[in-house]
Amino acid sequence: ITACPQAANASVDWPTTEIERTLALTPAQRPALDQFKAALGHAIAAVGSSCRDTAELSPVERLQATEATLWAVHDAALLLRAPLSSFYDSLSDQQKKKLSGPSSEPAISRSEAARMCGMPASLDSSSRQVERSLQVTKPQRASLDALNKKSFEMGQFLMASCLKPVPGTPAERLDDAADRLTAVLFAASNVGPAVGEFYTQLS
Repeated sequence: ITACPQAANASVDWPTTEIERTLALTPAQRPALDQFKAALGHAIAAVGSSCRDTAELSPVERLQATEATLWAVHDAALLLRAPLSSFYDSLSDQQKKKLSGPSSEPAISRSEAARMCGMPASLDSSSRQVERSLQVTKPQRASLDALNKKSFEMGQFLMASCLKPVPGTPAERLDDAADRLTAVLFAASNVGPAVGEFYTQLS
């Protein structure tokens, strides 16, 4: 789970120090940044506490552990929403423009989009690899086919969610990230039963 090593190595000093330097904050604006920094620290700690070693877990248990961490990241995003909005509202128009960054993005291909969304361009190769490495029997193939079908459906669902335009303000982007996490959690909850069914069919 990429959120776990990122949480372990994260520091609230890097983003807040960079923000303060780039935006040339006034003394009146610093308390709002300090509140955001405190909330960020709590969010990082909450995500880190949700992480667990999955090396010895079954695939079903790993998926459940992933869902638990994703919920922690989702809740952390909600925790940051209010202090981020307060800090953003304290900025001048010029500072808001610097913080928000470019308002548009260049067009990208579908394969580039899949990579950016953290998804494989195709599930066929991974499915064939599973079938070869496990030497799937004919009775087991029905469960594998059902898993592949559900994975494809959820992959299409997540692609549509991921490819929405990026909002303009930091708070709106945080809301968008929380919405995408909700979509990932929905997909995981739908794929989970198919993973469990296939796993029970294995020797």
